[in-house]
Amino acid sequence: VSQVGEDAPWRTQPLTNDELKLRILQNGHPVSPLFTVPWVTNRIFRKDWLHCADQGVSAEFLGNLFHYIRAHKVPGRNIKEKTTSIWERMQEFYQRKDVGPGTRLTQLTPTMMRQQGKGPKLSSNAGQCRTLVPFAREIATAYLDAADSREQAMLAAAVHLDTCYGALSNESIFYLDILRENSKKFALQ
Repeated sequence: VSQVGEDAPWRTQPLTNDELKLRILQNGHPVSPLFTVPWVTNRIFRKDWLHCADQGVSAEFLGNLFHYIRAHKVPGRNIKEKTTSIWERMQEFYQRKDVGPGTRLTQLTPTMMRQQGKGPKLSSNAGQCRTLVPFAREIATAYLDAADSREQAMLAAAVHLDTCYGALSNESIFYLDILRENSKKFALQ
């Protein structure tokens, strides 16, 4: 989805059930037999955070952010040394935040940020990605220059994404408002 503002068509004019089924067919996929059940329409389905965020936009953002910082900001003579610089900083973050082994990356290789012929996307599982969102905010704050418009947008995106994840914690108050506001601000970056 390239349009993310308040007036984006997918926000203001959601697909009807029939329009959704037609789009599924136009994309070459079969319509699920679940849609033959009388009460089943596209209105009952909800987006799930794990697939949309942890394994979707969050992983893509982290891959893009780490790739940019590696290419333009961290010291090193080559891509391997620069990747190691990010890895070492990540290890310090894991230690400081007492991150358990199940939600840590076990390694960070250059291709984990960007595979050949593909756009940047962090290769990780959902829990590992979720754990690295506050690290992304830290590394963005440490390396990016708010005076540069591109870097300011990346920094703002890191802050808004981290705020979204914070809103999902048990300690969050007014989490729906915080999540709604910051997810839109993240998308607009």
